[in-house]
Amino acid sequence: MHYSIQNDHVHALVEAMSARDLASGMKSICARLARAVNRIFGRCGPVLADRYHLHVLRTPREVRNALAYVLLNARRHLAKVGRALSRWLLRMGWRRHGLISPGEVPGG
Repeated sequence: MHYSIQNDHVHALVEAMSARDLASGMKSICARLARAVNRIFGRCGPVLADRYHLHVLRTPREVRNALAYVLLNARRHLAKVGRALSRWLLRMGWRRHGLISPGEVPGG
């Protein structure tokens, strides 16, 4: 799964074997996200609308474009408010914490 979290929405690319698997996975993701948001803000109740936009990606080009859109989406939203990502951080600042290994597992 690849995702981008914005102020008021989430973009996610997920892969599922069937429509039923997708629906079940989305229900789990939404429930987990709602619990986390409610815990952080000390509240309870629904957080997300019970819907998502489904678009089946059918070609390698569509998948590539969708990945670029989701992974680079923060730039689009920052540009709307007249801000840009720090070039220093993206170009070299992150390297102070070590290079990224091809075998690295996020969160692991």
